[in-house]
Amino acid sequence: MRKIMVVWLSIIILTLIDGNVLGDEDTTNDGNYHVEYSGTIEGSSPSITFSMASDTKTFPVNVYAKNAVITVSSDKDMDLYVYNPDGDLVAKSVTANIIETVELNSSELSLTGEWDAMIHHYSAIANPYNSAEYHLVIDVYYQIPNQKPTVTIISPSENDSVANTITITGTANDTDGIVQKVEIKIDAGSWVNATGTTSWSYKWDTTTVSNGEHTIYARSFDGANYSTMQSVTVNVGNEKEDGGVAFIPAFELISLISAFCLALAFKRRKKI
Repeated sequence: MRKIMVVWLSIIILTLIDGNVLGDEDTTNDGNYHVEYSGTIEGSSPSITFSMASDTKTFPVNVYAKNAVITVSSDKDMDLYVYNPDGDLVAKSVTANIIETVELNSSELSLTGEWDAMIHHYSAIANPYNSAEYHLVIDVYYQIPNQKPTVTIISPSENDSVANTITITGTANDTDGIVQKVEIKIDAGSWVNATGTTSWSYKWDTTTVSNGEHTIYARSFDGANYSTMQSVTVNVGNEKEDGGVAFIPAFELISLISAFCLALAFKRRKKI
């Protein structure tokens, strides 16, 4: 049993010395990127090459990156260099402090792809006794674009026949925020607020419009963007107050009276 424990401890120690990840790379719930490494590298005397006394770790950057913070800490002199996917040195921190930090803004992170963070240990002695342990933390923060909300009209349905006062109902949703309001309009009218948000309703007096086809539009708003409009077309059919006989507009009534008079005059002329 003791032999097994010794073997496992040896594997863990060797893993840390080789500079592997402490815990998995993590894309957090808010879309940000976080990773930590621990490792050991040799010192850099004139007889040792720059690459031999360095350790490099990659990290991803996409188009929504707004800033990044890369920090290396050690009990010896470490320097930090950051390269973009083209291999260009973008930033560095080369003080004599035991903590080196590089911060990059969105304009500096404009090139997307795999970036490199390189840690270098400066020393006048090149031997294993002058190696240095380090801890590297990489954080990339993202500004994810606002997702538009959605809206759905549940009732009435397309081509429904409606009359008098009806209740228009529906739902709305926003995956990355809160629906602040839902608006309704009829045909080319003005937008008016519905009651409720994720579940909403609006009472519409159909007697205020003519009989025939009319279109109901709905949209939701999350404080930044409106949803894509949704619509249904319905058929309004209200009975007239005179019992169903449609009201005859004045100009049509005048035309009918004129036609009647002409017909009457023509009939009298024939009798003569």
